[in-house]
Order: sequence, then structure tokens, then C-alpha cells
Amino acid sequence: MREGTPVIAPLDPAKPKDPVGALLDRAIQAFGGANQFTRWRCGHIVYTARSIPSPVGDREALVEEFFDYPGRFKRIAAINAAALNAGRQSVWCYNGDKAWERSADRPAKALPANAKVTTRRAHQFLDLFNLPVLKTEASNYTFAGAGSLDGRAVWGLKSKKAEGQTDSPQLREAFFDQKSFLLLRTQSHATNKLLGLLPQEVESVTSYNDSQDIGGGMVPMHIVGTANGREITNVWILTLEFNEHIQTSTFE
Repeated sequence: MREGTPVIAPLDPAKPKDPVGALLDRAIQAFGGANQFTRWRCGHIVYTARSIPSPVGDREALVEEFFDYPGRFKRIAAINAAALNAGRQSVWCYNGDKAWERSADRPAKALPANAKVTTRRAHQFLDLFNLPVLKTEASNYTFAGAGSLDGRAVWGLKSKKAEGQTDSPQLREAFFDQKSFLLLRTQSHATNKLLGLLPQEVESVTSYNDSQDIGGGMVPMHIVGTANGREITNVWILTLEFNEHIQTSTFE
């Protein structure tokens, strides 16, 4: 999906009194309901990722992950399937208060505890489109009405908050397909300070494409992120399954 500023029409007065809540409710339903977002606590995912930085440098990586949050996570990354099958891979594993990494045929070495893994409750991909969480913050947004995004009719939400100087991205706008109500794009803003230099304004755009039904809930299988127009991540989900539990031996 190409970059561009969507054109949004004024709010239609015929819409519900709480158009933001109504839109987010429809979007959550389109993804299969709120329970479909809780599935991201435990599962197995395989995807390709080209990102800056990447587990294998500035190249596309093939990544396999097992996650059983809180506290258990394992990532296996290689430059391609052949390397993965041949054991030419890097592994990071967190299991409660124990953590280790291993590269290719080198022996494993211990890693310091990772608070993000210890306290995380769901896979990091869910952070990108966790609509139930956005619903709890609905009062921070206004309904921007109908518009067009790359030739598709969309509904838009816009933040009420003034832009502040923060290192954490602040969601400014979100766009949903008018027919399916699936999330298509989010746009965020942050002000980063690098080594005491002048603040750098960062406009981040995340696009959600090729949504598919996975076990009764929709999942965007292709996610692209840019910062100031430069691609910083490009993820294709190849396989995904959600579980109630993963064997402890997987994380040993």
C-alpha cells in the first residue's frame, strides 16, 4: 500500500451519538470478536521479516516463534529455509527466569533476564492492531467520517491529543475499510532525541494487508511499517496457529 494522506469528509450527523465506539465495535466484530485478540497469548508462528535492524542484518529473515506468555518465548531465525533446516540459525529462548541464545553450531550462552518477555501477555504483533485496547481509549479520538485511502473507501479516526515531544509513538489516525470494517492503516507521531541533537520528528505508518481467517478470527498476514517514508519492516506471516498450552520442553 503506497504512502499518502487520506482525504476524510466531515462527520455525518446521521451517525450514532458515539460513532467512535460504534466503529471500533464493528471493527472488533470484523476480526471475529474480542476473544480473537486474546488468542495471541499462546501459539506458534512462522514469518518472513525484512526489518532495520533484523536478526540476520539488513536482509530478509525466516523466523519461527513459539510463545506461551507470560514468561515463555522462543525465536529461531535464519536467512532462508535451507539454512534453517541445516541448523545455520540463531536461537533466543526465554523460560521464566532463565534465558539463553545460540548461533549456528556454537554452544548456548546465558542471557540476562528480559522484563519485556517476563511481563508481556501477548505476542508483539498484537501490539500493532489491538483494537480492544484502542476501544478502552475511545474517548481520546474523534470520528473523522468517510474518506478514500489508496482508492478504497474508508472510515477514519483521529486523535484529539495535541502532538507532544515524546519518544513513544502517539497514534494520530486509524483507517478502516468501509465494507469489511477491517483495519487498513495506522499513522503515529513521535519526537526522538538522538545523542543530545535536535529532536527528530518521526511519522510512522503501518499498513495491514491480506487479512485471512485463522481459526475463526481475521489476521493481517502482510504488515508493512515505514518511518518518514522509509520502509523499516515488512512482515509476511506464512503459518500461524494458536494454542492453549505449549510443551515445556519446547523452551529448554
